[in-house]
Amino acid sequence: MTDERPRLESPVLGGLLSGSSLKRRLLSGSIWAVAGRFGGATLGILTASLLTFVISPAEVGAYNLALSIVSFGALVGALGLPKTVVRLVAENVGLNRSGRARRVIYTVLGVVGTLLTSLAYFLGVGDLIERRLFDSPLLVGITGLIAIWIAIAIVQEITAETFRGFHDLRWATLLGGLATGGKSGGLIMRLVLLACLALLWSTGAGVDLKTVMLVSIGAGSVSVLLSCWLLYRRVSSLGSGATEEDAVSTREVLDDAVPFFAIAMTAFVLQAADRCPGLDDGGRRLQQRLQAGHLRGDAAPGGKPRDAAHRRGDACSGQNSQAGAHAARL
Repeated sequence: MTDERPRLESPVLGGLLSGSSLKRRLLSGSIWAVAGRFGGATLGILTASLLTFVISPAEVGAYNLALSIVSFGALVGALGLPKTVVRLVAENVGLNRSGRARRVIYTVLGVVGTLLTSLAYFLGVGDLIERRLFDSPLLVGITGLIAIWIAIAIVQEITAETFRGFHDLRWATLLGGLATGGKSGGLIMRLVLLACLALLWSTGAGVDLKTVMLVSIGAGSVSVLLSCWLLYRRVSSLGSGATEEDAVSTREVLDDAVPFFAIAMTAFVLQAADRCPGLDDGGRRLQQRLQAGHLRGDAAPGGKPRDAAHRRGDACSGQNSQAGAHAARL
């Protein structure tokens, strides 16, 4: 009974659930959600197409691998906090607990997962992934830039989802990042990145993988600065009154975030498992054929020596097998 009373007496929640306000919010939220999805997809296609003109195909592949690493690093470094901040902020704003909502935001932003994840990647994990898993010399040269991008992506995801907790789907769609795993469209970062790449392409300036990474980090920094400024204004409007009941501990936030983190990691593993078996089976079949060929030696059926064309075919099959195994690892 005590839990239902503040919900019914909350003027904020009553305003949100009124008929006209609810319809308006549903319509506005749907428009922004659809615009974010289509806009993000369109800008992504244009950016990917433009990348093929400014850098080499090998560098495009390395950039896509770096983007995948940043996405996974942001998922781990966020520690489930984006979903936690949505739930806690929306709950406390709906119950008219502005002081507690502000404390939740400060506590979430104070968690040092961003620094620890980036530092861990820069010190050892990055070299292990780039040298042992992907075997990419191009990635080895941008380890520090990948670590910085991971930190930016985590802040982008948390700040964008904070606006979602305030029921502001407009900024939740516009903010966010290129590599974040949430529902934010990241339209601002995508627009800045596309504009900078188009400018570099039109001027004919020498562009390499490191330059594209710096442009991506710069676009993400613009989004982070804008989101932090807007969030500061939003938090300041909540008022300064706070009581001891409004205190939010780090443990309380992390206890709420751990289940979300476990769900996100489980979903990531299941999606990877769904995609890998077909690729793994294809690579395994190619590898079995190659092994059978090696057991027969260099002799063709009938005891005749293989010619150069057959040897080239074996080499191509070997490359396909390596590609299939590499895709299965991904």
